[in-house]
Amino acid sequence: MEREIILERKDNIGIIILNRPKAKNSFSESMLTEWLKILRELKDDPKIKGVILTANGKVFCSGGDIQDMLDGKMSGWDMKNFLSNYVHKIGIEMETFYKPIIAAINGPAIGAGLDMALMCDFRVASENAIFSEAYIKLGLVAGDGGAFFLPKIVGLPRALEMLLTGKIISPEKALEWGLVNKVVKHDYLLEESIKFLNEIIQWPLEALKLMKKTIYSSQNQSLKDYFAEVSSHMGMLTSNREFIESVEKLSKALSKKG
Repeated sequence: MEREIILERKDNIGIIILNRPKAKNSFSESMLTEWLKILRELKDDPKIKGVILTANGKVFCSGGDIQDMLDGKMSGWDMKNFLSNYVHKIGIEMETFYKPIIAAINGPAIGAGLDMALMCDFRVASENAIFSEAYIKLGLVAGDGGAFFLPKIVGLPRALEMLLTGKIISPEKALEWGLVNKVVKHDYLLEESIKFLNEIIQWPLEALKLMKKTIYSSQNQSLKDYFAEVSSHMGMLTSNREFIESVEKLSKALSKKG
């Protein structure tokens, strides 16, 4: 049986590939279980400094499986339990995944599929991508974090527009709104995403992880609490070999200029 999700490693980058193209990379219990396992594996792997999430086929991810809904498998408590026991566990894991993650969006990202991309730190879109919070068209609410993440990324008015209309957003509009960081030619999506990620992960891993943690935690902190946290991080990082080596390198560079 073909694997529904694939993990590849390229140097110090982990590449997670959704692999249910015939089902538009919609969710299944087995896919989400393996997805969670892979995230935990990459989190603990000291050789991995950053992650890319992408997909095989023409669609990035369509979220919930429409066929399961038509078959009555996703109603009432079945829906709640599927979200709680499988879908939402990805988001909870991502919340403490402090290595940088890029969603390389190869095609349509719809509903919960878009929400999974929103959980990533950055989004690089193919020219073939489109975006929609299509829940409202099914008479549903955003079940996988869309109403949580989207206002923080594009602002409340635009988030309301997407969530309450279910309208389709083009790659160009997504870039204008700040939904994605960049739009690239489809054939160069992975190459450009790796290039983008390499610009980030060239720096010391512990500093990257704590910088990311600080940025996200600051969104819900008072200034006093932020200062308390960031001073602790600074104290810890100044003991690291990377910091000492970087200071020595900077000192030598400055002395040459003098």
